[in-house]
Amino acid sequence: LRVVAVHPNSPAKDAGLRAGDALTQINGKAAFEYDSWDLRPLFRVAGRKITVVRVRDEKETEVSFVLRRLI
Repeated sequence: LRVVAVHPNSPAKDAGLRAGDALTQINGKAAFEYDSWDLRPLFRVAGRKITVVRVRDEKETEVSFVLRRLI
């Protein structure tokens, strides 16, 4: 799963996610097991902690952030 864009001033941006990052895990589940219908509700609950494993420059890093309302 590839990050296409990260909203400015978002928890994901603050955690260091960038466009182009590859996500291999989301909350302990392999990213390829999700489809867009699974991801929408997962990322819409303010206060939910999200932990992802990202790959950038061939290095895996675990990153966590807590969702908040942007608007």
